[in-house]
Order: sequence, then C-alpha cells, then structure tokens
Amino acid sequence: MIHSLGYGVGEIVNDKLVVAEVLTTLICTIGVILTVPITSYLVYRGSKKVI
Repeated sequence: MIHSLGYGVGEIVNDKLVVAEVLTTLICTIGVILTVPITSYLVYRGSKKVI
C-alpha cells in the first residue's frame, strides 16, 4: 500500500504513526522480556520467607 502511494523511505520513517507503532512495539518487547526475571526474583524471594 505504501509503495503504491509513492512514499519514499524518509517519508515512511518520519511518519508519526510509524514512529508511534515502533515505540509501542519496543516498549512492549522490553516489558515482555523483563517479566520473566522479575517474576523469577519475586517467586525466589517469596519462597525464602516460607521456608
């Protein structure tokens, strides 16, 4: 679709919607990656209190 409109690479990269989607994707990716270590730490800390 973008190619048929004749947009160049610079126009696509500078588009606000594209930048918003890229930032949303990066933030969500960071959140998903950090979920496992944080959850593991909390479970480890919680299990030390039980024993």
